[in-house]
Amino acid sequence: MPDASDYPPGAQVWLELVTDDPGSATAFYARLFDWRVHAPVPAYRFCLRGGVPVTAIIDNSYHRGRAANGWLPGFFVPDLDEACRRAVRHGGTVPAAPTTEHDIGRHALVRDPGGAECTLWGAGHLPDPAPVRAPGHRWRTELSARDPRRSAAFYAAVLGGGTGHGAGPGGVDSLTASGGLPLFDVTPRPAGTDADRWVTHFAVEDLTSVARTVTDGGGEVEEADAACTTAVRMTDLHRTPSALLDLRVLQAYP
Repeated sequence: MPDASDYPPGAQVWLELVTDDPGSATAFYARLFDWRVHAPVPAYRFCLRGGVPVTAIIDNSYHRGRAANGWLPGFFVPDLDEACRRAVRHGGTVPAAPTTEHDIGRHALVRDPGGAECTLWGAGHLPDPAPVRAPGHRWRTELSARDPRRSAAFYAAVLGGGTGHGAGPGGVDSLTASGGLPLFDVTPRPAGTDADRWVTHFAVEDLTSVARTVTDGGGEVEEADAACTTAVRMTDLHRTPSALLDLRVLQAYP
């Protein structure tokens, strides 16, 4: 793994899925994305595709029970302690203070003003943040928030380099690192949902087939574009939202 000291502030360097039932969640996603699972400890299951770490599926006891179930992205910050102080100054909380993760690096659990959570990572040996254009890999992460502008302003302040661009079409706000790296979008959360949540987008080769695997495994396909040809929203068997993107669409990105 490369050293994170050269990463732009706010780059996403890790992703975890927090759940009460890591066994069934692991079986669901391993079938969906053809992930190979490595579990050095029962509470923490690494998921790899093509030898590259994609995410980890973890028991919610791993973060001492302080992280809510759902996708938990991890972002690099140059000064972890200062980033935690900024989170508190801007209306967030730090449910789990900075701690050292073996020889990987230091991290802390942060909850934003809307209730969504992430981990912040200091310098260390962390995964490369560049998206992988291959099936079963994370392409991007977005935040579904009640107040996108407020949430974008919070992360722009906390991540130490992120810049919000203001609400665009549909109320979407986008964050970009100081070096131009796109960080993530903040979108208005759908009516009827009661909490801000992170939504992870995964690349797939055959969208129709993977969508069928979702429903076969106990999940739901929530919405689709015309003819279900480029993207679908889904929830897994525990009703955690994600999105599936057709790999052919991603080839059009520079």
